[in-house]
Amino acid sequence: AALARLTGRHVAFGKTLDYQGGDYGIAILSRWPIRRDTLVRLPVEPPQERSGTYEPRGALVATLDAPGGPLTIVNTHVDASRDDGYRRQELRTLVSLARALGADGTPLLVGGDMNSEPGSAVQDSARAGGLRDAWPICGRGDALTYPADSAVKRIDYLYLTGAATCDEARVLRSDASDHRPVVVRVRW
Repeated sequence: AALARLTGRHVAFGKTLDYQGGDYGIAILSRWPIRRDTLVRLPVEPPQERSGTYEPRGALVATLDAPGGPLTIVNTHVDASRDDGYRRQELRTLVSLARALGADGTPLLVGGDMNSEPGSAVQDSARAGGLRDAWPICGRGDALTYPADSAVKRIDYLYLTGAATCDEARVLRSDASDHRPVVVRVRW
């Protein structure tokens, strides 16, 4: 709500857990009105325990009233542990979700902090599932996004689906987060 107020954007928020007296989860800020949104859980087996608690992950799905018609966005933040096991499970759910959402022909973009680098098994699974990484199509400059102060890894992505393509992708320097933002100009 604070970011929406400060930026003048529309906001959707999907709570994944209670955290330090507040809500923790994933958000989407949009220049266009958000018609509807929902959080889809990304379950893993066995449930991941971290320091005596569980940190469930989710994918926030929002349908926007874009100028060319409805646009569906999926934003996620998958597991950050060293083992790819949880990320691969979460990605299977994400790919299934993208297939279901894209079945009606509404333009669909999927993105977020995937906590995996381009050559990883997780990214192989994304490509095999039909998610097209925008960076190899139209990226320019340094693709590294993490950590923000001295980026050495590329772990943040925007995936294109269907007829979507892009004209430009770039990473910006910013201290607003522990990740650098990725800007992609998309067309469909």
